[in-house]
Amino acid sequence: MKISIPAWRSLKVLQRNLDVWRAHWLSSIIANLGEPILYLFVLGVGLGRLVPEVNGMSYLYFLAPGIMVAAAMNSASYECTFGSYTRMMTQKSYEAILMTPISVEEIVIGDVLYGALKGLFSATALAALLVLIDVIDLTPALLSIPLLFLTGFLFACLSMIVTALSPSYEFFSYYFTLFITPMFLLSGVFFPIDSLPPWIQRVSLCFPLTHSVQIARSLIYEVTWMPHLGSLLWLLVMTSFSLFIAIRLCHRRLIR
Repeated sequence: MKISIPAWRSLKVLQRNLDVWRAHWLSSIIANLGEPILYLFVLGVGLGRLVPEVNGMSYLYFLAPGIMVAAAMNSASYECTFGSYTRMMTQKSYEAILMTPISVEEIVIGDVLYGALKGLFSATALAALLVLIDVIDLTPALLSIPLLFLTGFLFACLSMIVTALSPSYEFFSYYFTLFITPMFLLSGVFFPIDSLPPWIQRVSLCFPLTHSVQIARSLIYEVTWMPHLGSLLWLLVMTSFSLFIAIRLCHRRLIR
């Protein structure tokens, strides 16, 4: 299979998904923002009153960057698993699109872009709220936008790989229970990873979310990402590899 450079037709797939999203945008906003806001305020404000400073800052301040990137991860992951599987297998939208000049590669890239944008929307909406309540400043919040998009894009690619392999909706339980949830809990979102046993720290460093969280905290509170250049390179390499695998697997499933 030859994988060509993504053409502008990927944007047509993205536009198609955005047009559908406009029909149910309100319920989508509630689903994408409700959970991270609850985590932020229940843990950051409620539990934060009982927790002493973490790394020299209040628990709410420590928690905020991690919840932002986790929001990008979760929104992109749900969209490119349940949403993409519905378009691929239930609605047969992919098969209909393939009747046009649009290729499998362009469908996958368009769907991944859509997942990444939904992740970016959730994370930036949460960042805007954090700016309004004076937890983070406006400038670092704006500087974090490329990282939030990259995080969403990476997890959209990983989720498309799972979707291409999934025989049913129930299969996604393995992905979220065995991969997304442990990563969410052990990537430094809720507590510093150096408080974990050494072997778990090594596992945590394999998680892409760990690197996103580290970069986000540095960007937001130190206004720099340079100390985590290695983490950024790891995210970029993993994103490129995941996109390639997602395209290959979707091509295998759709072109028989």
